Amino acid sequence: MRKLLYGIITLTMIIGYTGCSSREPKLVNIGKAPKEESSIIKTAGSLRIRQVDGKRVISLFNKLIVGAGHRSIMVKEGQHTIFCAYNNGGALANVNVGKVNYLAGHEYIIDYQIEGRKIRYWVKDLTDNKIVLGKE
Repeated sequence: MRKLLYGIITLTMIIGYTGCSSREPKLVNIGKAPKEESSIIKTAGSLRIRQVDGKRVISLFNKLIVGAGHRSIMVKEGQHTIFCAYNNGGALANVNVGKVNYLAGHEYIIDYQIEGRKIRYWVKDLTDNKIVLGKE
């Protein structure tokens, strides 16, 4: 009976995980602010948002089992520090994005490039098509 229960739980987790990965990324409202007072922040490739202003924004389940974070979030206008994780197929690398002043109604992307053993990243305002942190 115990093996059957473990099998059902494992199968449910696998189906749930693969089903979630094929959908459009969920936009998570971090500050619970109205959309018109918020900015949208997305990540490129294998970057996932794990913390905003030092506060964890992913569930313990995601952190332990899936090892991921959010691909897109919505934050209240203002300065925020974002902490991301980069998954290179097994090992996670931490990316601590500096403070950026995110404007309401704007959409941003945290993008990156791998250079040897280093990750070079930047934040681009997609609304104004400008780099607001780092160099592309």
